[in-house]
Amino acid sequence: MAADDQYPFHGSGRMGGSENDLIAGVESGYESANFGVARNTSTDQGTPVHTKVFGAKTLLSHRVVDTAGENVGKIQEFMIDVSKGDISYAVLAHGGMLGIGDKLLAIPWPAFTVDPDNERLVVNATKEMLDKAPSFPKDNWPDMTTDEFCSTTYGYYGCELPRP
Repeated sequence: MAADDQYPFHGSGRMGGSENDLIAGVESGYESANFGVARNTSTDQGTPVHTKVFGAKTLLSHRVVDTAGENVGKIQEFMIDVSKGDISYAVLAHGGMLGIGDKLLAIPWPAFTVDPDNERLVVNATKEMLDKAPSFPKDNWPDMTTDEFCSTTYGYYGCELPRP
């Protein structure tokens, strides 16, 4: 797979303000309602910057695999930083059988890449790492805005903390 075929999630789906336009399009079998190209017209060189944009429903339907290509769970939710318009975490249900016994993991957005050719999300972790990852029960979600939660979670997955 070529480097251009991988689209890091962090920052690539940000839309808003007068600087960005959404150009609906069809590519790799995605319908225009689920796929588009963001054009940022505020570049220093005056050349538009294009990034891939996927609908949340499209991403929720994708398989999630680890770095070895093994299925590791299903995304349950995306946690949005509303002050920036960016995805902070994807909540992954992992480890159960048919939805029973799953534990929930908050995985930082930068730990994922999308593999559109195979319609899957790739998390930069091994199954063993996910098995040992900090988790939380479905009925008791943590406060994901605390400094402690952010530094622990981003650190566990080897991701840089987001800038304020």
